[in-house]
Amino acid sequence: MADETETYDIAREVMNGTRDALMCDNFDAFVRYFRLPQHMETIEGKRLVETKADLRQVFDAVRQYFVRTGITGLDRELIRAEQKAPHLIEYLYETQMISENTLFALPYPTFSMLCKTPDGWQIYYTMYGMMNADQHHAALID
Repeated sequence: MADETETYDIAREVMNGTRDALMCDNFDAFVRYFRLPQHMETIEGKRLVETKADLRQVFDAVRQYFVRTGITGLDRELIRAEQKAPHLIEYLYETQMISENTLFALPYPTFSMLCKTPDGWQIYYTMYGMMNADQHHAALID
């Protein structure tokens, strides 16, 4: 198993890699961080993303939400990462959405689970804890 520093490094790399891919509108970079099927949840509901096409739909909907609302950046802070088994890492981070250097909404927590695959560490479950964000919920789970 990885030591604590390595576990945090793995979680941080996935957390920042998905952020960078979203903000650069780079689906090919984004998809490599996900194992399918992919389970996603918000406070409003759940979604099972079964195919690459399904993940592309989520990616495009989130990108459209960012463009429509003027989100120009995501500031993510890793709160905790823990390796639960040789093939499993759980981590928690907080996201602040930025619009032209101004906080767009209240920060929200996200909990993710990574599994070790032949392609590296990949997300297979995520729970987004944003509140009062109907359009963001819709982009993720509708």
